[in-house]
Amino acid sequence: MPFRYTNPTTGKHFVAPRKLTDPELEELFKDDTPPISAKKDNSRELGLVDLIPVPDKYKPTFVRVAGTIASGFAGVPFLGAAASELAAEGVEESLGYRKRINPLEIGVAGIGGKFAPGLSGSVAGGIAKGAVFGVGSVTLNALARGEDIPTSGQLAFGALTGAVLTGGGRRFLRSSLYEISTKDVAEETHAILSGEPMRDASEATREGANEVKELQKQLKLSGIKFRPAKKLPSTYRTRIGRFASLNPKETEPVIEEREQVQRELFPESPVGRPKFKQDFSAMRRFHFAPPKYWFDYVQRKTGLPIYRDVFEPVDRAYSRKLTFDARHSEDLGEAFKGLSFRQREKYQAWLESPDKLEAQRLLSLDHGDVRRLTEIQGVYNRTFQAFGLNSERFLTEYLPRLRRAGEQLGHNAQPADIIKTAFPTELPKEVEFFKDAMLRETISPRDTDALAISLGHIREGSYKQFVDPISKRARITYVGNEFDRRLPDHIRLPIDHFLHQVRGDSDLLGRDMAVIFSNMANKMGFKGMTPRLAREHINTLIAAQYGSTLGARPGPIIRNSLQTWQTGYAELGRYWFTGVARALTRDGFDQAERLGLLEGEPGAAQELGEIARQARARGVGGKIEAGVVNLSQRMLSRYQRVDDYNRAIMGLGQWSRAQRAIRLAQGNTARFLDMAFIDALPESEAASIKQIARSGNFQEAARRSAIAFADNTQWVYRAGNRPPAFTGTAGRALGGFGTWASFYKNYLGRMLPKGSGGHKGVRLARFLAANAVLIGAAGVMGEAAGIPGPWRGPLSWNLLGPLSYTGSPLAQTGADALYGFQELTTGRIGAEYQKKTAYDLANFVPGAGLAKDFVHLVKADRGPAEAVGRAVGIYPRLPR
Repeated sequence: MPFRYTNPTTGKHFVAPRKLTDPELEELFKDDTPPISAKKDNSRELGLVDLIPVPDKYKPTFVRVAGTIASGFAGVPFLGAAASELAAEGVEESLGYRKRINPLEIGVAGIGGKFAPGLSGSVAGGIAKGAVFGVGSVTLNALARGEDIPTSGQLAFGALTGAVLTGGGRRFLRSSLYEISTKDVAEETHAILSGEPMRDASEATREGANEVKELQKQLKLSGIKFRPAKKLPSTYRTRIGRFASLNPKETEPVIEEREQVQRELFPESPVGRPKFKQDFSAMRRFHFAPPKYWFDYVQRKTGLPIYRDVFEPVDRAYSRKLTFDARHSEDLGEAFKGLSFRQREKYQAWLESPDKLEAQRLLSLDHGDVRRLTEIQGVYNRTFQAFGLNSERFLTEYLPRLRRAGEQLGHNAQPADIIKTAFPTELPKEVEFFKDAMLRETISPRDTDALAISLGHIREGSYKQFVDPISKRARITYVGNEFDRRLPDHIRLPIDHFLHQVRGDSDLLGRDMAVIFSNMANKMGFKGMTPRLAREHINTLIAAQYGSTLGARPGPIIRNSLQTWQTGYAELGRYWFTGVARALTRDGFDQAERLGLLEGEPGAAQELGEIARQARARGVGGKIEAGVVNLSQRMLSRYQRVDDYNRAIMGLGQWSRAQRAIRLAQGNTARFLDMAFIDALPESEAASIKQIARSGNFQEAARRSAIAFADNTQWVYRAGNRPPAFTGTAGRALGGFGTWASFYKNYLGRMLPKGSGGHKGVRLARFLAANAVLIGAAGVMGEAAGIPGPWRGPLSWNLLGPLSYTGSPLAQTGADALYGFQELTTGRIGAEYQKKTAYDLANFVPGAGLAKDFVHLVKADRGPAEAVGRAVGIYPRLPR
């Protein structure tokens, strides 16, 4: 067995046939030591410049930005900024970056100092303003010097310096305790950090504050010191930016004004259409935010009830549709399991035949086939009965007529012409029900595969039954059409996009990509490549990249299982432990299913299963794709189970808290809402649950709150819930891995002063404590195992680390392929980007990410400690 050694000075690797002693290693490494002339010269005398704790190339930027911000804090921005610029130029001169002082730069810096952020305002605002000022200061200095825009490194360092100094100054230097916002945030945080009793606090808030203080005592986190202010500020900033007194008597009118609900939202016009009188000029679209939070944002800012009238009813109906589809698709999957394309065509012929016995004889079907067909027929009967239709009449009379009309009109016939030819006078109820789907070509009368036909009719029928009536009402009320635009485009179009996504319509860019792909394929000899088929191929690539990047890797699975602690403890507190104890029992998990906690959340594995069924219906080529997708599905199956348990933990924990609130409230609605922490939810969602509770149905309010807490901490990925930028064929292919980061950003944003929901002080304190526990535990384990940099890994997936987004394997492969093609056109065969493209193709092989982990560990050979650390996600970098 060979032994591998690494020179700690040069990083060069050596292989020896046996284990070497220390003297032998010194002799080996001595020959590899660089000469003295090649070493860095550290003999310069230590001066003031060397005391600045940043690399040399960033020292002038640090002096320039830090000095200007400090002078702004001191109230002498013009003189201080000029002096800071003079000092920065002196640093540059001492380092050899310039030869003389430039008066123009000093003058520009002095003027720019007038815009330096001060101590007043929130910490979050200070961080943002400091970052912008840092970037602007570095850019103005470069332009005054006559140079181009600074490098990305200089801009990033300027932003970091400005953000840290401004945010830190506002946090630690001014007399106020916290980000001074609403009264409840200031008092909650002050009570948690100082231990003083709260004024005018609710019972639930006092319980939460006491719980956090107890946790703080038990953790005894070293290096973390809370510094409470000596007294609370006399004023606070309201949500609309005004300042008001902390005197409760003076704040009541402001709060009542902010929380007032506009009752007459739609005064009727003479023709009976609603008019919208709200001011939408300050509203904006959120391309990278989940639609739920955009609907909540518009409703609470303007009073336009689009969360109540559009998002909530449509999303709940779509959840019921997904549950319906999953139950019956699973039955069909068992019935069609192992059948070839030709056998499925025989099954469809039998289903459409009015004489079943004669069809059985002509098609040579045995008793096993008849048993399967009986099961399939039973699924048709159950689903069509739910739709109020007759499945036997549809299969034996109407579907054959549509098929014959399609054959008669030819390959290029439009769906509308096929329907009109088959039924020239009157449409039967069954055909009318599926007409919209036929016109959109999500159902085709030309299909002969029994599996594809049955799945298509179940999916489209459930949408028509559960979602379509609600969606049409929302579209008529809020979207209108091109001749009757009900709302401004920046409000109307996001609503329209949401409704299209729920229906499953492809986005315009994805549609264009599919058309281009299909046209190219047909010109290259791949006949029959329709845009619909092209989209299915792209779906296979999307599924494969998930299976490659995440499939069977222990680290991401463990991190996924910790999400309920990372994001859920902040919302539930001690009831999180109750949820864990209940969810890990059979009875508890069954209760989670009965409460609807697992309803309508397909998860990655179930979504991939649907893609595989679609691929399998395409014959031999589809079978290969289905095999790839099925393997990805198996590798991602653990994620589905972990997601189910995470949702069960959150929902059951909130259910227990709500049941306690019902017992203590004894019919008092206000006390129930307080004790159940309903105000911690997004305001629009909380308003819906409050309305249910005020009607006296406390049990339904408790159930809805359990689902809401699971949704808001474990995220919902079904159609209509993904951020608009990451939806559609193009969005999922190029940005699918950014969805989690988007949800996490909005989760953190709800804890900030302007976020939607209450109890922010308690929730934020719990969040920091939970993440401190994760970072501390993982860091201590990594340190004990001797892993280098054991704290960097946990920080990358806790606190602000998950906000980073690293791109898409599909996008990276496409970019490398374009560069590789450019190399081929210039005659450079086997060049760099061609090799990269070949390496990138592994991103579409299920399990390739796990294989790369093992290859990296074998090459590094740093012992079992690092192997375990990488596997469980403690080590900083998991290779992609």
